[in-house]
Amino acid sequence: MLLLAIGVLIGSFLPWIETGIGVYRGFAGPGLVLFYAGVLGVGAGLVPIRSLAVAQAAAMSAAAIMLPLWQIGKLVLRVGTTGWAPGIGLVLVFGCGLMAARATAALARPPAG
Repeated sequence: MLLLAIGVLIGSFLPWIETGIGVYRGFAGPGLVLFYAGVLGVGAGLVPIRSLAVAQAAAMSAAAIMLPLWQIGKLVLRVGTTGWAPGIGLVLVFGCGLMAARATAALARPPAG
């Protein structure tokens, strides 16, 4: 969880949308919210209380999945699918969000034994 949260933190600073005239950095839009969510994820990786770790990890996962999907949906509705490409930051945040959701589901299960 800790490495995934660091991935979200790093991805929030990287370019999100690449166009012919330049790049749109994540921190100019939803990246600030994702930075805060990544800090929550770091806390989820370090906190010893399981229920608190699950809640923090779920909040980070939800933000890291929903905000990139919202950004892509907004772009497709406004511009279409030509003239832009997703940047490495958007892909990194979304991928880390998916993996963090899976880790959160495993963390939410009761321990064996």
